[in-house]
Amino acid sequence: MPSKPKPCVECSGGMVIGYHAVRCSRCHRKRTAERNRAAARKAIFRCQICGTEKLLSPSIVRNRRTCSWSCRSELNRRNQIGELSHRWKGGRTSAVTLLRNSLPYRRWRTTVFERDDFRCQMCKQRGGRLTAHHIREFSTHWHLVLMISNGITLCWPCHRSIRQREKQFEARFLAVTTAKAAR
Repeated sequence: MPSKPKPCVECSGGMVIGYHAVRCSRCHRKRTAERNRAAARKAIFRCQICGTEKLLSPSIVRNRRTCSWSCRSELNRRNQIGELSHRWKGGRTSAVTLLRNSLPYRRWRTTVFERDDFRCQMCKQRGGRLTAHHIREFSTHWHLVLMISNGITLCWPCHRSIRQREKQFEARFLAVTTAKAAR
């Protein structure tokens, strides 16, 4: 059943034919032309992370802060660091955790691995899951924590096997590290 003509909502003069239409063809063309002109206007967009500039339509620039997904994830990371994080608990990180995550400690581990040729010093397996073991205990010998001679490379199974018996292996490990230092 054909729909009855209705008056245009904008000019009230033209008649609209069609079930969903609300504007006459003249007002529809005029509105489309205005929309196209607005889309042709561009605004300069600058990424908050990398500073890249792009020309975008104003409606997009209003909601955008970054130029890519990688910049977006970096912005999210920056907004969640330290006191800005929803998981912040007042800077209660222990001194041991801070040390183990520090750059000098990572360099110490890498140097121990390189000295031992990325090879477990008990089973002689090369590669795999390795750990840099402190020969003299970490908790009681703070002054030796970052000394290369106090570290030895062990694979995870060997490291687990010496748990609670570190004192028994201390002399053996010191002999290995002093022999390597003499070379």
